[in-house]
Amino acid sequence: MDWHKNKLIQTWLYLIITAVLLQVPFLSLPLYWFATYYHELSHGIATLLSGGVVEKIQLFTDGSGFCFSRGGIHTLIAFSGYFGTPWFGAVIFKIAEPKAAVTTKLLASFMLAIVAVTLVFYVSDILTALILLLIATGFLASLYISNVSWLRHIYKLFGMSLILNGLLSSLSLFGYPHEGDAAHLANLTWLPGIFWVALWVINAAGVLLWVLKTSKTRG
Repeated sequence: MDWHKNKLIQTWLYLIITAVLLQVPFLSLPLYWFATYYHELSHGIATLLSGGVVEKIQLFTDGSGFCFSRGGIHTLIAFSGYFGTPWFGAVIFKIAEPKAAVTTKLLASFMLAIVAVTLVFYVSDILTALILLLIATGFLASLYISNVSWLRHIYKLFGMSLILNGLLSSLSLFGYPHEGDAAHLANLTWLPGIFWVALWVINAAGVLLWVLKTSKTRG
């Protein structure tokens, strides 16, 4: 089998490699930083869409982070973090598709603009700024470098890391449904934390299955 032209096999390889990388302490930390950014960004977008104000987004060396905001629909904001991360991963994964050059550049430009806006208006510390500059460099490179296979591989590993992180972090919450966003949602609604955790797991698993399903063609 000509595996290097089979997109489904490639996608499974990205999944396996990412799963391994997430277990390596030193190499996994940047991936957790990136996932945390998109988690907090999802909170920020939900805040803005629901009429709230984002004050700042901050990431920490241990892979945690915060989106400081005021107002907005709190239920939507609390739900959006774990919901949005895998979808950002799917978009980034699809940016790397080699047969859609125009779409790739448009999506990369859009993702770059989001990072730039975050960096300019919602970041006030050096660590968060450095992480966002690293992400921005990758998107910027795709606008000026064409037909570079290694760049596509990096994008796909990056995107897959967000999808897998979203799934694994949601699954881990089954043991802690009374903490974090799940607990906050339980306090805001009459639904228990485990219900929201299940929704996040289903969402992340659905995103992963969609990426695998749409990777069945040869390329």
